[in-house]
Amino acid sequence: VLVQRYKKALEAFDIQAASNAIWELIGSTDRSIQIQQPFKLIKTDPAAGKEAIYWLLYNLLVISDMLLPIMPQTAKTIDTLVRGNKMPESPLFLRRE
Repeated sequence: VLVQRYKKALEAFDIQAASNAIWELIGSTDRSIQIQQPFKLIKTDPAAGKEAIYWLLYNLLVISDMLLPIMPQTAKTIDTLVRGNKMPESPLFLRRE
């Protein structure tokens, strides 16, 4: 649903609405990390932990694709980090408080 909303917004050249969809996906992915705690889960339930990490990585690649027309360098950085199985040296986005 978010990806469809994003695509419709881009087709209408509504960058703000497209950005909002991206931020919603970033927020829901962050919440998922906070709730599931996959790096703790993998120690107690390896299968569930691997599945949670798989979906988080998938979401990061989707976020990277969505960011490409708006923030190409950040999109490429995310893609490179995910595919290289690396952590960023510093946060890519500041948290909204």
